[in-house]
Amino acid sequence: MIQVAPLRLALGLAAIVAFAPFAPFARIARDARVAQDPARDGPNPVGRRKVKVADDAPGATLDAAIYYPATKNKEDAEPAAGGPWPVCVFSPGGSAEEWQGYDDFANRFASWGMATLVVAFGDRTAVKRATQFDAARSWLEKQNGDKESFLFGKLDGKRFVSAGHSRGGAAAVYAAVDAKRWAGCVTDGAALRALPPKYATPTLLIGSPDDKSLPALYDGLKKPRGLVVVAGMDHYMTPQDKRDVVVAYAAAWIGERFLGIKEWKAWTSGERAKKDLKDGVLADWRVEESP
Repeated sequence: MIQVAPLRLALGLAAIVAFAPFAPFARIARDARVAQDPARDGPNPVGRRKVKVADDAPGATLDAAIYYPATKNKEDAEPAAGGPWPVCVFSPGGSAEEWQGYDDFANRFASWGMATLVVAFGDRTAVKRATQFDAARSWLEKQNGDKESFLFGKLDGKRFVSAGHSRGGAAAVYAAVDAKRWAGCVTDGAALRALPPKYATPTLLIGSPDDKSLPALYDGLKKPRGLVVVAGMDHYMTPQDKRDVVVAYAAAWIGERFLGIKEWKAWTSGERAKKDLKDGVLADWRVEESP
């Protein structure tokens, strides 16, 4: 039997703990030591940078913040090694005058490996805000191809997801009409009465019992499609413990579909979702995958 000095063993374990967060995401996320739980932040430290993104009017810009896997949890931290990462463009609800207020979504997504841009789109209708989604995407693509950008080569142009809350959720759906540019869409409380014509993008609708249009919207979606209604929550995602459920299901859907975390199928279409429905955590849950 090999004998190891206690001090040497302790130092070795300390080194493993200290340097584990800096390993590439693909390696860490599948490590048995890391819990595969979309209700918790993932193994990646998250960096955040405040940026000015292009608006849809020539020369105009919008305030935004991008969250990304990083070398440390710090403002303006260096991006982590690896990539390219899938990307989420997220719109706040209401007038969207500022990007703040959705750190929980952006941090969760980025900690598991999806870069997330939250944009202060401004007080436009959902239809008009959809063109701003495309402008933000084009800005990201430009950064991805610019050798001087900290995002150079870090973003996967084939895995862009639109997302948002309330009016922002409706805008995300309008943006995602172009399924060639948007691989998926996830919304909370989308303020939408009907889907746009010819809408066929994979979509997860999350919301509260107050969001009366969601079942009809779900019925109009093409497969794959999902619906999660959180019991006891209002349209504004309160109380906090109910909002936490929204973040977890959104992360699970993104993780299973775009990050390859197959264990999260238990949340998106398996036993966890069934249990939450039975236990009253969810008021409604439906899912249909592609044939």
